[in-house]
Amino acid sequence: TPVPMTMQLVAVLLSGLVLGPRRGAAAQLAFLGLVASGIPLDARMVGPAAFVGPTAGYLLGFTLMAWTAGTLALALRGMPGGRLLACVPALGLLYLCGSAWLGVYLHLGLEDALKLGALPFIGVDSLKLILAASLSALAPKRS
Repeated sequence: TPVPMTMQLVAVLLSGLVLGPRRGAAAQLAFLGLVASGIPLDARMVGPAAFVGPTAGYLLGFTLMAWTAGTLALALRGMPGGRLLACVPALGLLYLCGSAWLGVYLHLGLEDALKLGALPFIGVDSLKLILAASLSALAPKRS
């Protein structure tokens, strides 16, 4: 697959779970701004070129993922496993954003793009969801 496996997913989820939806999304927008400004913080270390490569949809989906995880975590606050449950639809949205762009980039239909851009990652990404939810529980409570 042209999509590398990274730990970025954990950081993106943590930004939403720990900072909340607005601040988590803002943190991701700041990250994207740094990449756009030429700092090679993306997975392939190419800087702004990442926004036209195969992973552009995932990068742009990070903001939505952080916002979704943060919003759902607030809604599910106090529910056992609520943080983990908040991560599942957030990951689904990231897969959709990333695979949709991957399909455009590679001239594939959405189904084939999902087979390349989501399916190979489901197992390991499930572990990343557990890690992010667990780590977020250790964060100090905001006042």
